[in-house]
Amino acid sequence: MKQSTISAMEDIFRKKNHDYNNSAHRSFCRFGPVSLIVRIGDKLERLEGLARSQGSPQVAESTADTALDAANYLVMLAAELLWGQGLEREVLLSDQEDRGNIPVTLSLFPMLASLSPDKSAPAPAAQLQGIYNAINERDTDKAISLSMTLAGHMAYWYESLKDEEEEPHA
Repeated sequence: MKQSTISAMEDIFRKKNHDYNNSAHRSFCRFGPVSLIVRIGDKLERLEGLARSQGSPQVAESTADTALDAANYLVMLAAELLWGQGLEREVLLSDQEDRGNIPVTLSLFPMLASLSPDKSAPAPAAQLQGIYNAINERDTDKAISLSMTLAGHMAYWYESLKDEEEEPHA
C-alpha cells in the first residue's frame, strides 16, 4: 500500500475527528460496536449504489473518498475493540474533552502498509457481517483482524479509484 494512502487516511481521520468532536468514539462508548458497524454499512451501501448507477454522484463526495471513509471507520472500530480489551472506560455524557482512543487509532494506520489485497476475499458487505458475527461471539481478536483486513481492502480500492479519478478524461 502506498504511504500516500496511509498519510491521507491519517490526515482525514485527524480532520474529521476534530470537526465531528470525536463523535465516533463517543457513540461507541454509548452504544457499543453497532454504532460504527452502521456507519461502515452506510459507506458500503453508498459504494454499491455508486457502482450500480455508473453516473456522477449527487453529493460532492467522490467514490474514492467514500472508500477512504469506510477504511477509516474500520480502523476506528478495530481501535475501539483493541482499546476496550485493556482499559476501563466510562461513558462520557458531558462536555469534557475526551481523547479516548485517538492514539490507538493513529497507531493502527502504519499496520495497513503490511497488508496485501486478497482478490478472493468475500464482498465487503459479507466481510462486515463477519466482523459483526465475531463481535457477537465475543471474539474480539478476530473482529479486530477482520476490521483491519477490510480496511486494507477499502484503502486499496481508494488507491485504484483515486488513480482513475485523476486520469484526464478524453
